[in-house]
Amino acid sequence: MMAQVKHKLLRFNFTFCICLMLVSTQAQQSMNSSGSDASGIGGSVAYSIGQVVYTMNEDLVGSILQGVQQPFEISVETGFYDLTEQGLKITTYPNPSKDNLILKVESNNFEELQYVLTDSRGACLKNEQIIGEETKIELTSLPPSTYLLKIYKNKKEQKFFKIIKIQN
Repeated sequence: MMAQVKHKLLRFNFTFCICLMLVSTQAQQSMNSSGSDASGIGGSVAYSIGQVVYTMNEDLVGSILQGVQQPFEISVETGFYDLTEQGLKITTYPNPSKDNLILKVESNNFEELQYVLTDSRGACLKNEQIIGEETKIELTSLPPSTYLLKIYKNKKEQKFFKIIKIQN
């Protein structure tokens, strides 16, 4: 009889300890004043407002904010990857830029070559023909943000660049 009581007591204590561990186990938790999900042409992100403490770690490749939610960004270039066989080499500098962006195009034929600058929502901000090797794109009137610069030849997208406009 005493063995049965000890066995029941042991089983009760084991079950109580398991329940206590399950109740005290927590995931990420914070007291936020607001938050939502945002999405656009470049992807989507969940954000929260009101987080009291955060830290930011940066290096040459990127940055990460330590906190409750972490956005994940996948950047894929579209268009042709090897444009040299088409007689076309495209570079942009400086990126990030404050005032002006230089679009350098090495091509044997500038006919039907144009660029389109869009914001993160896809709205067209500038659309001009490329007529020479270097094209100056003025960014001073634009607010600091991330923009897409798409290069077209014969109305077909050849390459795009993610352009970062920083504050003056």
